[in-house]
Amino acid sequence: MKPERTPAGTKTRKASGRAVAGSLAALLGAGALAVAAAGTAGANEIVSRAFPWSQEGSTSTVSMEDPWVFRGPTNYTVDTNPACWMYPDRNDLVADISILARDRYMPMMPNWDILFFPVNDTATIDWHNTTTGARGQVVQHFQNSNGVIRVDGGDGVIEMDIHLRSDQPWLAAAGSTDLPFGHSEGSTHAVVDMTGKSCR
Repeated sequence: MKPERTPAGTKTRKASGRAVAGSLAALLGAGALAVAAAGTAGANEIVSRAFPWSQEGSTSTVSMEDPWVFRGPTNYTVDTNPACWMYPDRNDLVADISILARDRYMPMMPNWDILFFPVNDTATIDWHNTTTGARGQVVQHFQNSNGVIRVDGGDGVIEMDIHLRSDQPWLAAAGSTDLPFGHSEGSTHAVVDMTGKSCR
């Protein structure tokens, strides 16, 4: 099954940290991974993402611990889907995880929350392919509560424990991230069925 390409900006719940830094659309919580300019993408640079099995996706809400000194309680939306990540020389079938704290995005500029209260985020995904028995872990860092992650779990049913942690950059610089107000954490569980799917 050959998936249709998904143009940037058409998936409102699929935004990346890189896109947030560079466009108003991402600040509004819309957009997709930045599309590389024609002829400039390397073999390992993603060009776009497609979701031909979007009806199999799931969404969960992670309520982060609170309170924070400079940031109140925050809910992260975690979307998981079987997806095709498209590169100049190939298409990869992956479990796609999109993370976004929607309440950190204001409907107009400037986004004071991001400007004055930035956060550094870490997602840790422990996955288990219940069909093959394979296990693994993916750790990814992103900024300002907006990240996109791929999990290469192979063919089969993949169960994932997703743990999120946000840190204040200035506390990290001061070496104080272990203080009660220095970070916030939350977790969720997701299942993605990759059985029989192909991006070719």
